[in-house]
Amino acid sequence: MRNSFDPNIKEVYPTTISPNQSEWLTYTVHFQNTGNDTAYLVVLKDTLSQDLMPETFQYLA
Repeated sequence: MRNSFDPNIKEVYPTTISPNQSEWLTYTVHFQNTGNDTAYLVVLKDTLSQDLMPETFQYLA
């Protein structure tokens, strides 16, 4: 979300984790169209650390 502002926010839970834990991280992105018309073809792009292993991701929605 480039140039985002409230109510746009990205959260991760748990908020702290040590590198040796295998606990799941749950990311949630909240966003809202604050314009005066319907938004079509919305694309969300986010850059995660290269240290993460994409093959371990489970996309929920």
